[in-house]
Amino acid sequence: MACSADNRALIPGLIYITTFEATRARANILSTNEYFRAGVGGTVASLCSQVLACPIDIISQHMQLVGLTSPAKITRTIDGISSMSDTKLSKASTSRRQQRQIERIHVPKEIRANNYLIFKHICRTLLYEQNPETNAKPRPSLKGFYRGYVISTFLFSLTSAIWWPSYYFYQRQMLQIEKIFPSLFPLPVLAIQCIAGPLSSLTSTILTNPLDVCRTRIQVEQERRRVAQIMYELWQEERFGVFTKGLTARLSHSCVYSLFIIFGYETVKRISLKEEYRGLVRW
Repeated sequence: MACSADNRALIPGLIYITTFEATRARANILSTNEYFRAGVGGTVASLCSQVLACPIDIISQHMQLVGLTSPAKITRTIDGISSMSDTKLSKASTSRRQQRQIERIHVPKEIRANNYLIFKHICRTLLYEQNPETNAKPRPSLKGFYRGYVISTFLFSLTSAIWWPSYYFYQRQMLQIEKIFPSLFPLPVLAIQCIAGPLSSLTSTILTNPLDVCRTRIQVEQERRRVAQIMYELWQEERFGVFTKGLTARLSHSCVYSLFIIFGYETVKRISLKEEYRGLVRW
């Protein structure tokens, strides 16, 4: 949970941290390397938590898009001149605009003021998702709630596999610096850990951002397409901009989230220690 700011719900978060601790403890059988055990624990924890986190993620993404104008109705302006679909735009520009149109779940205006009705409408739409290849009446299915599940699980497993080893690496490096310059770096261990958390989020977020952009597009648009198609389309639209698309918001969210989660996580670990071990732990 600490590694991924997108594990939004309490129950998936509890599943994540419980699985992480249990897996990391049992990974001693495979290796005593702290970085390896942390990476394995984070990967397995993400695999388990995504069973609940993926549907929550999809619903929240659709709710965040409520109220946006349908891409087909957007009127852009260039130098104050309306740029609706007439002959004044070049074919290349029109083509780029068409590529960016994403079909989303339509939420009627009359229910947009009520979050519960929005939530209910989105859940019902996902549950009775229409198959474009057939005209048959849609049947209840959980497929809509698990759209992009494979790439989502892969993304968060990869993020966890990067985050936890990075967390222990940064923590260890700062402790080494403290030993070399004890008078210049007099920080409690908890403060060092709260610095290492956001630094780890910075590392994992930058490295996995293109995958996150691809995952979001897969989960938000209604048309079902392959991951390779989405990635090719993103590359055609953004080129190297795909590495920085939405990065500022994601970094801000993940770093702040990690700061608070690590503070709580490490504090609970210390409070949970048995009395005979408390004197051995540095605060």
